[in-house]
Amino acid sequence: MKHLQHLLIIFALWLPATLIATEVSVIPAYDEIQGGTSVVYDIRIFDVNVLEGFDLRVTYSATDFADVSATAGNFLSGNPNDLQFIADYSTPGEIFITCTLLNGQNGASGNGVLAHLHLTSQMINHSTGSPITLFNVELRNIYNQTIPC
Repeated sequence: MKHLQHLLIIFALWLPATLIATEVSVIPAYDEIQGGTSVVYDIRIFDVNVLEGFDLRVTYSATDFADVSATAGNFLSGNPNDLQFIADYSTPGEIFITCTLLNGQNGASGNGVLAHLHLTSQMINHSTGSPITLFNVELRNIYNQTIPC
């Protein structure tokens, strides 16, 4: 009976820790901006352990935004020379971003900014509510294993 109690206590301590999932999101989740305004939104990560790299696709309305670009955040490294950061803008309304720590670097853990999205809103005659959406988010740890999110 005593072994069962110990097992239940261990399970009770272990289960909540396993339910904490890594999350990737665009911050702010909602924003109202005027036409012609330039904004920067962060792609943030929460509760990750030893992240070494990531791939993701960002979609947005090409008719609502212009001058779209992406730059590396400082979560993986504050030194851009430690990163291979590539943003592909070849499809209007979509950015494919990939980023990897270069050799000799440790993975990053915790919370932080993966990338910054730079956008300028177009002058439009109506409110459209343009979503900025993340798709195909793939996170990799230092062993090149996928981190669920």
